[in-house]
Amino acid sequence: MKVGAKEAGLLLLGTGVFIVAVVVAHWYFFNIIPRLESVSATHTWCNVEGGKAVVRVQAGETIERVRVEVGGNVCEYPIMRGGTSNVCVADVNGTTVYKVKYLWRGKEYSESGICMAVGEVRPLAD
Repeated sequence: MKVGAKEAGLLLLGTGVFIVAVVVAHWYFFNIIPRLESVSATHTWCNVEGGKAVVRVQAGETIERVRVEVGGNVCEYPIMRGGTSNVCVADVNGTTVYKVKYLWRGKEYSESGICMAVGEVRPLAD
């Protein structure tokens, strides 16, 4: 059996299309889907001012069993509806770490960050 140039070209074209499809599928399943699953349902922010650490948690969607830990203080909220926010305050002696844990879409999530004093920026005198 003799293979012509047309059949060999179609075989190479099909093989190339298959390789491109495998690369695209790999990229989608191993890069895009994990990024979508890592999106947070909250926005957290913390500041230290006057010896008090203030952690603000804003819910983008409804979350449950919210627990905020900062400076030895624990604040718990059974449910936060999307668009709402809560504040947890603790006495601290400077920079500290905060942790936020919550249940979203049946999975537990945890976030953490650093509370720092944010001061006024002034230019240096000449």
